Amino acid sequence: MRAQLTAPRSHATLTAPLQRPRTHARRKLDAGCRTDTSLHDGTLLASIARFRDALNATGKRVLLYVDDGNPISGAKVVNPLQRGVPANAMTRTHYARTLAEFAPAWYGDYANMVKIWFDRWDSFGSLLDNVHQQHNLVWFQAPGRFIAPDQMTIGQGRMTPAEERAEVSLYAVLGAPMFVSAPPTQLTPAQLGLLTNPELAAVNLDTDCIMGSQVASVVGDEWAVRDDRWATDIWVKPLNDSSFAFVVVNRDPANNRSATVRFGDGGSGSGTDLFPAGAGTRARVRDLHARRDLGVFSQTWSTTVGPHDAVAVRIFPLP
Repeated sequence: MRAQLTAPRSHATLTAPLQRPRTHARRKLDAGCRTDTSLHDGTLLASIARFRDALNATGKRVLLYVDDGNPISGAKVVNPLQRGVPANAMTRTHYARTLAEFAPAWYGDYANMVKIWFDRWDSFGSLLDNVHQQHNLVWFQAPGRFIAPDQMTIGQGRMTPAEERAEVSLYAVLGAPMFVSAPPTQLTPAQLGLLTNPELAAVNLDTDCIMGSQVASVVGDEWAVRDDRWATDIWVKPLNDSSFAFVVVNRDPANNRSATVRFGDGGSGSGTDLFPAGAGTRARVRDLHARRDLGVFSQTWSTTVGPHDAVAVRIFPLP
């Protein structure tokens, strides 16, 4: 069993219907090996409910994590005679047919966390693959219920410092549980400093628990074309003090990329609306990695990001 380093998550203790954990006790339940029948006839959820109820009956505070990953790893059918079964749309009925069968919709009634995609590997590509699966799932995360892109791989040794900076930045803006798969003794001072950065932690632990959203994929000031694999992604997370966390990730493996954040639409219909109560155009920008203010900007703020790196800032709208 791999050692875990769990970042404190005070709001993760607001669990329902599970009792609130006071310790770091954690149990993981793998729902990815379901069959056609168990998903669609209620057997799967009934089994998870029994597991949940058994944990609650112990009187101990436990965080329950359901792994609903590997959704397309092959046809899963009841086949007692071991006959060959083609993997096609007819046999792969373990896909959710209704919203009620979709894991992000039901997990909050059964567990505290869910993973919906494949296991993470120690690579930048795996990081982006898992993170991008959480597009449009912002409505399914709330206090006590979190969607996880799987365990973090920082410290495993294959990603560069820039890629690990992108990993921690993305987990912070998603409000994702920050479970680290590397042994704590294997982490360097720089990696520990990255994981314990109080300003990134404040974004990750924001009490509103809103999952960040990817609002743009750009090349400079232009929207990225669909086939630009190396575009720059812009993620935003609204915070409980009316500020916003922005993470800019450069997917290009070899070249610097730039991106611009616009404050309000200025009547042009473009940009990010940081001023829902009025047409403001100024904001204070703070670098979360350097933990220093970058200044007050009007209309726009621009940045350049290195290959496979990320910039994380907190933007405070001004009157």
